[in-house]
Amino acid sequence: MTALVWPFKLCIVSPLVMGGAAINTQEELAELRVPSVRGALRSWYRVLAGTGPEATRRELALFGGAGNGQGQGLLSLSLGTVPPSDKQDWAVQSTQQGLKYLSYSLTLGDNRRRYVPPADNSATPQTKAPRRSGSRRDEEAPKEHEIALRFVFRRGLPHDDAPWLLWSFWLLTHLGGVGSRARRGFGSLGITEWPSRATDLLARERPELELPSLPHVTRQSSFMQARGTLERGIRMFNEFLARQERIAPTAQAPHYYWNERSKVVWWLGQAGRGWRSWEAALDDIGKRLMDFRRGSGVDGPQGSALQQLASGKALERAPWRTAFGLPLAFPSRRGQQYELIPYLEAEAPAAQGSKASPSGDSSGGVQSTSGKMRQRDLEPGKYHRLPSPLLIRLLRCSEGYGLVLTRLSGPLPGVDVAVVEKGQVRGYAAADPTNDLLDRFLRELPEACEVQP
Repeated sequence: MTALVWPFKLCIVSPLVMGGAAINTQEELAELRVPSVRGALRSWYRVLAGTGPEATRRELALFGGAGNGQGQGLLSLSLGTVPPSDKQDWAVQSTQQGLKYLSYSLTLGDNRRRYVPPADNSATPQTKAPRRSGSRRDEEAPKEHEIALRFVFRRGLPHDDAPWLLWSFWLLTHLGGVGSRARRGFGSLGITEWPSRATDLLARERPELELPSLPHVTRQSSFMQARGTLERGIRMFNEFLARQERIAPTAQAPHYYWNERSKVVWWLGQAGRGWRSWEAALDDIGKRLMDFRRGSGVDGPQGSALQQLASGKALERAPWRTAFGLPLAFPSRRGQQYELIPYLEAEAPAAQGSKASPSGDSSGGVQSTSGKMRQRDLEPGKYHRLPSPLLIRLLRCSEGYGLVLTRLSGPLPGVDVAVVEKGQVRGYAAADPTNDLLDRFLRELPEACEVQP
């Protein structure tokens, strides 16, 4: 069987923080790597694929697995030449508090991450500012560099698997990103060329297979056109899902997913004009997220979680701000730090008669009968990280940069997943189906518009 090839071309829209084996060393080079792109693509496949034997079969067929009798999948990826970057360690100016907040882990402890900078688009120049010694502006802005990414199917591709893979890639390049801090606006990739040639190849081999030409935003001339293109793409995606037979995930799924309650918001800032640089866009949304999470009312009706922890009281309910992801650290003025973590394997009865959670499911989650954890429940191997269901990414068109914020459905910390204080036999947080903090944050963005497909 003749190998099928889908040739895409991409561009880097926001800084790409991705390295190889020499991470956090002087030899580190930031580079776009095939395993990372493949992993991100697989994650987005899980967002849309649902659960059950058929979803698992399709995933293993496409991506392969390490289990007995699984082996290599149908899909191979290859990247064209992408010059590695030896850009200096990631650093931000003291005035860019929002950008610093979003890139928090890149300079945490001994982390000194390098990055591939986004290309400067002649139609969207970087914000003019005085050059400062040691800043990223000391160097000339990189020229546009298209990245050739090829999907290669050496054993052919079953016709019913093609659309799932295409939509996974579309979601990755419009709602997600790759590399470190991809959920917070970094590693955004844009499609600059869709493979019309692949349509001909597939049509010759499988005439019954239609490869849709999906809309992409990057080369649109205005924000209005970009938003319209995004809405059309999401509408086509929802229509595709509606035609499929899939088992919808529940809030007990081990990952986030897409359903009718998932939400996409388009935001161009308070003035509604977008931004002329990626730095300004990320700094703006970063400040708003930081101020919101530090504001009043983010811990729910029980009051400040930090005050409760510092006073030695056990938490009766998870602080609402845990919905933004875990672990969550509360540094106190006395130098002591409290850390809340998810407890995904806790065994406890579900709450009775609970309301539908904002994650999109009528699940009461996990609730304690005694308010305390047993010692044997706190085995170190049962601690987990639960990433945020809120995704921030940049989109670029000829007018400048816009932001797309996506709230996925799934296991919400403090609602569907128990929360405990690390290192303590206390604080088994009860489910709280009233927590809609993520949607409240999106509603309070000035001039934000929910994408209506």
